[in-house]
Amino acid sequence: MTLSDTPPRSRRDQIVLLLVLVALAMGRVVYNDFVAWDDEHNLTNSIAMNPPSLATWAIFWNPTKPQYGLYVPLTYTVWQAVAWLDHWQSDTPGTSVPLHPFLFHLTSLLVHLAASVVVYRLLLRLIGRSWPACIGAALFAVHPVQVETIAWASGLKDLLCGFFTLAAVWAYVVAANEQRPGLFRRSLPWVLMILGLLSKPSAMVMPALAGIIDLLLLQSSWRTVARRLAPAVIILPILLAYTKWAQPGTGIPTLPIHLRPLLVGDSLAFYLSKLVWPVGLVFDYTRNPAYVLKSGQLWWTWLVPACVVAALLWRWPQRRVLLAAFLLLAAGVGPTLGWTPFLFQYYSTVADHYVYTAMFGAALAVAWALSLSYARPAGAQRAWLAAWVLVLALAIRSVDQCGIWADSLTLYESTMRINPRSFVTFNNRGVLYTRDRDASRAILMFDRAVAANPDYGPAYDHLALAYIALHDPARAFHYAKMSVDALLRMPPGLVKPTGLAESCGLLAQLYARGHQWDEVQRLVTLSLAYDPTCQTGLEAQRLLLAERAAAATRPTTQP
Repeated sequence: MTLSDTPPRSRRDQIVLLLVLVALAMGRVVYNDFVAWDDEHNLTNSIAMNPPSLATWAIFWNPTKPQYGLYVPLTYTVWQAVAWLDHWQSDTPGTSVPLHPFLFHLTSLLVHLAASVVVYRLLLRLIGRSWPACIGAALFAVHPVQVETIAWASGLKDLLCGFFTLAAVWAYVVAANEQRPGLFRRSLPWVLMILGLLSKPSAMVMPALAGIIDLLLLQSSWRTVARRLAPAVIILPILLAYTKWAQPGTGIPTLPIHLRPLLVGDSLAFYLSKLVWPVGLVFDYTRNPAYVLKSGQLWWTWLVPACVVAALLWRWPQRRVLLAAFLLLAAGVGPTLGWTPFLFQYYSTVADHYVYTAMFGAALAVAWALSLSYARPAGAQRAWLAAWVLVLALAIRSVDQCGIWADSLTLYESTMRINPRSFVTFNNRGVLYTRDRDASRAILMFDRAVAANPDYGPAYDHLALAYIALHDPARAFHYAKMSVDALLRMPPGLVKPTGLAESCGLLAQLYARGHQWDEVQRLVTLSLAYDPTCQTGLEAQRLLLAERAAAATRPTTQP
């Protein structure tokens, strides 16, 4: 059944079926809590959300003040709207009250539902068969790799970016199928792309996705595609320059340029493995360039995507849809494959939430494969049965994966079990023990963090605080010194100035106990340079000034 002869009611029923399936697979996320992985500084501990105001809203839209290396004002605007609704329902609106995760998770789920419908409409345009499009959209919507983006409240930026990017591609395809599209049709893809860019810069992949579809699926000429994508020539250079300024990636360990194609191949191989066998999913794979090189995997994993490309290029006219699907997957994750360094690469080059938009490539491959069953009735029944079993199995797996994101404790315990190299997980689990006033267990976690990464400054900082709580000044001094040294070596984009100021101030106070006033002076200067309001730095400065005043009143000894 083609797009032209598919009854509208049947298409509506398929959309309802798709939405119900997504709600059953992902719906439990609305009962999850916030997690201590970006949610705290984005939402729960953010003064911009508690309570939201026009003043803080204006800060988010100021392009000279990107938040944590990202200019995502539309995402923060949506968060503020949800926070305002949360405060409006409270007994004391306009004051600082704890945020409730339900509304934030519900917002993420609704955006994902909308994106799933967009994928269905886009597949329907490209494949021309409604039920294959429905199955393909279901694969996009319920695949377990998508759970991180949906269940993580801070993942809304990836959801909004994915929704607007895919909607822009759909609008592009609609306009390309018209003989003489009007100004609105021609402008809509770029308006949607800009909205995606304001949600997250990853929307820059939209012209690549549209170009792949136009060349390989719509089979337009190079000249026609270049004319349609001409606005990207203006938008992308400006965007790339701004993104590099906002998140320069300074100090992020990476590989020499001649080895980065192998790193890109490794990342693609990893994503392909998770699409085919979605087990062992964690928020931090600790698959950074240093690990891939040291483990030796860099030298052979690239063969997986290379073999896939070779197989698709062989007799490619018959396999152009599958070739397009693979290229859409690769382009969708293109900005974070390892071509250039980015902040999260300090932890891992790969992450589940990077795949959200790219999952459309897998959806296209499945939809196209099922559409072939219409020409081969003999095996159609088995093909459709296998497709539905696959979708239902993935949905059940996603239900379980949503539970892993229930709260911080569950998330960290699962990650430590699956990935014992995740130093950031050990550190964050130790922080939870610290909040429970269990310093001994916290120290065990921080020790495992520094064992996994001896250069990770926050773990040393937490060790110093833990030993202070245990009244062990000698060890506290040792780890405080290591903390400052490690934090100063870490990539600047990963170290908050306020945190570094606190660490310098704490070490200054410990030096003051040993009457090493030259070091106190140095660290106080450093602390207050990073944050003039730092309390530990100001306290160390008070001790320094008191010592100087006392020294001025002491009698001097004549020779």
